[in-house]
Amino acid sequence: MTDHVDNQWWMLDLQETADVEIVRLSNRETYHQRLSNFEIRIGMNAINISENALCYKMDGIAPAGTTTSFSCLNVTRGRHLSIQRFAPYGAHGEDLQICEVQVIPPISDRSHINIAPYGIASQSSTQQGAHASRAIDGFTDPDWWNGYDIIHICFLHSKVIHLSHVYTIPQHLTSLDQRLQFVHYLYGMVFPNYHTC
Repeated sequence: MTDHVDNQWWMLDLQETADVEIVRLSNRETYHQRLSNFEIRIGMNAINISENALCYKMDGIAPAGTTTSFSCLNVTRGRHLSIQRFAPYGAHGEDLQICEVQVIPPISDRSHINIAPYGIASQSSTQQGAHASRAIDGFTDPDWWNGYDIIHICFLHSKVIHLSHVYTIPQHLTSLDQRLQFVHYLYGMVFPNYHTC
């Protein structure tokens, strides 16, 4: 989720050049207006993303509480995929917020493998701990909070609290090591001295 600014964007570095046919976006059930008035672009330019080829332009608000497939005007080739709001802040929604992004290349057997999780996500700004990588973590639940639980350093209540900061962890990560690795990867936090309850 981005902060309260104009020209908000979310971007995915696919790590290699790829052909893209479909981009699937999962939108929230509540506050669904935060995914509105945006352009999906794909190309080689990571700095001036508006120069990349237009895949799809959405006027208005994306459907609430569901995953919608946006087919590119033409199969588009590039390394950097961006989703950028073109309406000023406050028009239809507050912040740019996406539950999940799936990037689908044209595959002859139509298996439609999502290549987004292999990329590196970034965004124009971040608020409430909603880092860009959460949009490629595999959770498409329209309830923004359902895919995550709040977590305690000893994990008795499935939460991690460190120096009064609360870190969110996907529910499918059940072992202590998995959860600590996730917090370290996503937030850069290391817990050298921890114990189980």
